[in-house]
Amino acid sequence: MDEGIGHATQRLANSRERSCSDFATCRLLLSGLPLKSDGIRRADSPETMIERIGSGLEHYLTLLSMREKLAASNIANVDTPGYRTRDLDFQAALSSVMANASPEIKEVEGLYNKNDGNNVSLDREARMLSENALQFSVASGLVKEQLKQVRMAISEGATQ
Repeated sequence: MDEGIGHATQRLANSRERSCSDFATCRLLLSGLPLKSDGIRRADSPETMIERIGSGLEHYLTLLSMREKLAASNIANVDTPGYRTRDLDFQAALSSVMANASPEIKEVEGLYNKNDGNNVSLDREARMLSENALQFSVASGLVKEQLKQVRMAISEGATQ
């Protein structure tokens, strides 16, 4: 049975590298896996790999949730005088979260300031929400695919 799980780990690691559409994000999600001599990142044990990739996806989904809350807050304050749009640099935030640091929320520079000092753009926030929804859909699809592959590997390992 261990042989089947090891085979599943290999397949999951290989498919994970092929299925990520955003190379920088996938590199961060897989960065915890050791690089083997053939250039493919594999875990030494299935638990290690599943925990590391699962943790990376968990951080990714947490940041998406945080970004959605920031966009909602920006929209809620569209008429608040002096309110400044807040966001996070997603790649930098993902890197810091993967390193067990807190992501940094910043004011967005370069936006048009209204007469009351508010710089919230509903168009920008709507775009951010739709991008966020798409990224969440992709990430949840990756989680579903990971679980599907683990189930398949377990069932194949049990039959071998």
